[in-house]
Amino acid sequence: VAQALVAGPVEIAVVGPPEGAGDAPTRELVRTALAGTEPGLALTWTTDDVAEDERLPLARQRGLVAGQAAAHVCRGFVCDLPTTDPMALARRVRARLDGSPAR
Repeated sequence: VAQALVAGPVEIAVVGPPEGAGDAPTRELVRTALAGTEPGLALTWTTDDVAEDERLPLARQRGLVAGQAAAHVCRGFVCDLPTTDPMALARRVRARLDGSPAR
């Protein structure tokens, strides 16, 4: 809790393609984000065609990368470069995948 207060919660917006919201790459990014151990982690999961909905402020102005699902990792609505790679996302959110600690 103290770390979340000092650093702020990690916010993740996963944006997938409109026709493939349940596609494997999108699901893998969401699964990785949910495995994150960052305190206070918040997740929004949407498709590119509704990312501009004002009810999802974290997803606004965040979209696909080269037509692929992408995860945007942010603190205080300031985001790192988006990633399409679940392993890169795991490192950013200190996710534990397959029972092993993230590096």
